[in-house]
Amino acid sequence: MGVYDGVMFQILVCAVVFAAGLVAAGRWGGDEFEPSVFAEQPGAGSAGWAARRYLWYATVGMAAGLAGGLVAATGGRLIMRLLAATSSAAAQGRITEADEVVGRITTEGTVGLVVFVALFSAALTGPTFMLVRHWLPRRWLAGLSFGALALSMLATRVEPLRPSNRDFDIVGPDWLAVLTYSLLFLVSGLTLSAVANRYARVLPPLSRRPQVLARYAPLLIAVPLIPVLGFIMAGIAVAIALSRKPFSQVGTWLTSPRALLAGRIVLLTVFTVTLPGTVMGIADILQA
Repeated sequence: MGVYDGVMFQILVCAVVFAAGLVAAGRWGGDEFEPSVFAEQPGAGSAGWAARRYLWYATVGMAAGLAGGLVAATGGRLIMRLLAATSSAAAQGRITEADEVVGRITTEGTVGLVVFVALFSAALTGPTFMLVRHWLPRRWLAGLSFGALALSMLATRVEPLRPSNRDFDIVGPDWLAVLTYSLLFLVSGLTLSAVANRYARVLPPLSRRPQVLARYAPLLIAVPLIPVLGFIMAGIAVAIALSRKPFSQVGTWLTSPRALLAGRIVLLTVFTVTLPGTVMGIADILQA
């Protein structure tokens, strides 16, 4: 396979994965999230029941985060290619902040980007979505809201719209970068939410049956990520504690209308506080 064929193959694979994410978002994004698999399970309130319930939520989050991360990674790779193609001739061959060559797509770079972003998303955004999901609007708006919140919090402070990134002085146009990366956050959020809706429907409570254990494979992502694995173990302990008296009242309050209102106020406050900085960061990019 020649260099050109290799580049086209990478672009094709990224396009297929990204398109699959769009299909998933369109097919399952409007579904309700229904964690009803424990409604008729025996042993409700026991330590084992609480642990299995927590691992169920963690697995759904990991699977959804991985799907959203794959969309973000492959979409990001496609955007990079688009920006390289729309940049001036003087930009071709220049070195980016990540020590990549503008206009050149390598297998190592693509694999590294996809693996890093997908794992990062699975380990961070998936569980975070499961934590705040109850406070988000329902169906389509859940994914859009989560994507918008991530955009407001991360885009200009971490990546990919960090104003101090010198790549904006090389590739462009800047408005195209801002538009495409902003949309990517929303699409990734929609995909994440949609896959969470779907996986929640097909994932049974944990048991020793091989076909059931196979569906909990997304949890394996946490094995090489010690902090995430520790977080999951701590979460199991908390879930068990909340199932016991007198802490069970805390768990009941967390699902109450007052807690719902309080959580939505918190999320709205975070969005409101972070949004001005994001707007200013984007303005810096466009004015550079």
